[in-house]
Amino acid sequence: MCGSGTILIEAALMAADIAPGLLHKKFGFDHWLQHEKTTWQKLWAEAMERRRIGIEALNAEIRGYDADPQVIRAARFNIQRAGLDDCIAVVVKELNNFTPPTHHGNQKGIIVTNPPYGERLKINALNNLYKNFGNILRERFADWQVAMLTGNPELGKTMGIRAHKQYNFFNGPIPCKLLLFRIENQFFVRSV
Repeated sequence: MCGSGTILIEAALMAADIAPGLLHKKFGFDHWLQHEKTTWQKLWAEAMERRRIGIEALNAEIRGYDADPQVIRAARFNIQRAGLDDCIAVVVKELNNFTPPTHHGNQKGIIVTNPPYGERLKINALNNLYKNFGNILRERFADWQVAMLTGNPELGKTMGIRAHKQYNFFNGPIPCKLLLFRIENQFFVRSV
């Protein structure tokens, strides 16, 4: 449920110490009367060098999955526009086929997701998605962490895992919660 790749791109930018908007061609301040072009060019060159170093040193594996090939195409396009094609991999994959990577042994990780929450799809159709996601997490991702952005926290409750932290904010005009989960027995809700 990687969507258009925004979360993946932001994660790579942070992990590689890349300044936001670095690849933009124009900035509004370029036309300010007291804009110091030479100073700006020096700062931009320093930021580009930090970007180069950050990408070379990046040791995080950033992957995105979605069942919809069109969504993956959009994510690839956005990742390419951000100049991060070598840092992020996205693949068409159904939720039922979602498993931990095996090439790093038993290494744990974090799953960050922004699943549908009923703005465009019917809530009843999403109950099974969230419940299935919770089952997969409990069965395959023991001791991992999950961060889920949702505009419908009630759907998050159907996962059968209690969030250990919650943060309220808006995703555009939609009130949302960021639910943080630890995939550990102590947080499992038995009556799901």
